[in-house]
Amino acid sequence: MSLEAFHAGLKARLLSDAGLGAWASGHFSRALTAIDGNIPINTLGDGEVPALIFELGDGEGQGTDGELQDWVADIHIALVWTEPGPSSAFAQRLELPGLLARAIIADPSLGGSGVVARLSAFESDRGANHPTHVMRATVSAFYIEGS
Repeated sequence: MSLEAFHAGLKARLLSDAGLGAWASGHFSRALTAIDGNIPINTLGDGEVPALIFELGDGEGQGTDGELQDWVADIHIALVWTEPGPSSAFAQRLELPGLLARAIIADPSLGGSGVVARLSAFESDRGANHPTHVMRATVSAFYIEGS
């Protein structure tokens, strides 16, 4: 029951999700590459995309009970890929919010990691980096930290 468990559970859930896996392999003939820590997208090599990048967001304490602390915290993710066709890239961006939501809804406890997670926001780059594309999302979780 920790921020570390939230990250590990989210990463494992998204990388093992059949829908996201089918999206990556169907469009790019390869699995998603996981990267911890935000990096400039222009530093990603061809062998690293499509990439799923994880970065720590913000958290807020919700209360305490003795030695326990309730938290709501965010992990930001970015899916990065290359697609030269504008309409194909649009269709790929259009699929991702639903795929991400269904991946988390399938197991909001993220494998029993002691959290309750949900997709709380997403944002498309709207093709601004074409032919590289980025879909950002925020996953929020409630968890209890303590001894």
